[in-house]
Amino acid sequence: MWFSRGRQTDVSDAEPFGPAPTLKPVPANLTADDVRGRVRTQLFRTDHADQFTGSTFAYARTFSDGLVIGLCLDYPDDVVTITDQSIGALPVSVDELFWFGQLNTDKEPVDERVEVMPGLHLVAGESFFIAAKTANLPGVLGAAPFGTLFTVPHRHLLLALPITGKDTLSMVEHLVGATTKVITGAQAPGGVLSPDVHFSRNQVVTRMTSVGDDGRVVFAADPRLGQAFEEAINGR
Repeated sequence: MWFSRGRQTDVSDAEPFGPAPTLKPVPANLTADDVRGRVRTQLFRTDHADQFTGSTFAYARTFSDGLVIGLCLDYPDDVVTITDQSIGALPVSVDELFWFGQLNTDKEPVDERVEVMPGLHLVAGESFFIAAKTANLPGVLGAAPFGTLFTVPHRHLLLALPITGKDTLSMVEHLVGATTKVITGAQAPGGVLSPDVHFSRNQVVTRMTSVGDDGRVVFAADPRLGQAFEEAINGR
């Protein structure tokens, strides 16, 4: 499968994390070019930020409710997470790290790309950074002028539903169902990243769902999403 890559990672594969782990140190004496070539953006759960002993991630940027974008250095047999304690020692500015990080994540190989149902796309791979491709959805799916509904069940997978018209409405239930099946069907590699549906348009990402008291998925009433569907249906 796409998540079988035999590399070590400093992020626990347990879910929940259990005892707080420590992170591997960033290698010393890295050159700017080496950092620019190895840095990757990565999605992390907000509630995992306090799970690492002696490390903080205040530099991480908000992605959507419950998710932040952090940074990693990618090596052939390892992935090292950048923390507040290590980012200042790197010979590249924070803005440049995020720019090159997303550029490199966009280039990460995809092992499976399929339209599993009309309009519903699955993108998966052995790369640890597949889910982080959602920070630049046009880079992996192409243009979607009305925006895209998507999920990131774990770091090796994204499911995306570009909004194209009224037919998209009937596919939302399938997006939710496919995501639930992934999360409940087997242990998510690296742990569950997010069970929720998110909406991305014009580089603004919003969480669209929550779980009600009865365990059912509830969609938020969001003006941006409503406007997107209205424009798509009316062909504007």
